[in-house]
Amino acid sequence: MNFGISLTRASLLVFTGACLLFTSVMADVVSTSGNIDFKLQDSGANVMRLTSTGFGIGSDLSPSANLHVEGNVMVTNSLSIGGPESGSSNLTLSGTSSFAPQTFNTSGNIQASTVCLANSASGNLTLRLPAITSGEDGLIYHIKKISSENEVVIRGRNLAQLDQYPSLKLSSGNLGTLKVIAHSGNWHVLTLSGNIYNPFTPEDVEPTCWFDASDALTVTGSPVSLWADKSENGNDASQGSSSARPSTGTTINGLNVLTFDDASPQDQMRLDTYITGSGPIYAFIIARAHEANSTNYILYDIGNSETTRIGLSSSNILAGRWDSSGSGFSGPAVPDSGTDLVMFEYWVDSSNNGYTSSNGDNPTSFGMLTVDTMEIARIGRNGSSTFDGDIGEIIITQMSISTSYRQKIEGYLAHKWGVEGQLPGGHTYKTSPP
Repeated sequence: MNFGISLTRASLLVFTGACLLFTSVMADVVSTSGNIDFKLQDSGANVMRLTSTGFGIGSDLSPSANLHVEGNVMVTNSLSIGGPESGSSNLTLSGTSSFAPQTFNTSGNIQASTVCLANSASGNLTLRLPAITSGEDGLIYHIKKISSENEVVIRGRNLAQLDQYPSLKLSSGNLGTLKVIAHSGNWHVLTLSGNIYNPFTPEDVEPTCWFDASDALTVTGSPVSLWADKSENGNDASQGSSSARPSTGTTINGLNVLTFDDASPQDQMRLDTYITGSGPIYAFIIARAHEANSTNYILYDIGNSETTRIGLSSSNILAGRWDSSGSGFSGPAVPDSGTDLVMFEYWVDSSNNGYTSSNGDNPTSFGMLTVDTMEIARIGRNGSSTFDGDIGEIIITQMSISTSYRQKIEGYLAHKWGVEGQLPGGHTYKTSPP
């Protein structure tokens, strides 16, 4: 049977064979037919249990090792495992240690183990390191690529960087290894093997949705019935009615675009999951209108009240509204979008300050904007306004991104779609992409 000992206060326990030392009181305790359980006074649960298998610390924990602890362990001075303490180390290990690695065959989030095995035999993988919260400096993660095929990209979360880069790539053709440590909200590389720093992509700003007409794998049908979201959220845009679908096949700078026609019944696509919430919100759009000086809004809410509308008003002016209870914004004008491809930019930062820009120019500020009831649900049309033109790419993120990251997006889009010549002279990525 179990032998129970009731403790009235926390005591220091030292085990030597079957001998227990309770502060200054020593006694031999023998159980011939069961466990030795330790309970706090008036508590129904065991807080410690000694069995023939080992010693367990935790509520009703039956140990499965010589020492089995459920919860956290704190060592204030030094800890010796497997032999007498030697030297001045805080941790002395005599013997072996082991980890239960987390294995990835598809893209995912690292969270179950600090040791990860990335099996990229079936395709490229993207792995995200855990979010770094306050007090987690010093966390170390190991990632090992166990297939030489394809690539493995490692990113942080919440815009955490890896040695000041958005991501690292374990490249194809080798078995790369990465070891990183957390410090001050970012990850720093301790060891590298077979790795390269990865060029910027929109994935680095953790987009809420990302539509890219140049990626043939994301465009289904002609006319287009499905425009797949390239973000991790799977927020696709679709159109069930064949008569209201945009067309595909037109190219700009050698890249495919989707063409929206404002003739009845007017082309549009609807997001599977509407984008809602408050700021921050950033929208970057590569598009050109077929007719200058007309109303060409691109992003809309689901109703016909134009609660949210983002695009161009008459006279080629960047304009719109994020929220039905907030003020609209208007200005400045963009180049003649009847002939030119334009990079449209609209955002509200974490302080609810609203801005617009085009082609990476200095942003125009509109002060505080209300975005509490924002709803982005449709691309191309609302009840009274329809976009008539071509759309190449849409990136929307609800992360609070810095000016540096905003310029990375501008540089990425400008060089990809051939409008880098429109970037201002002092732009960081005027001559080369990020």
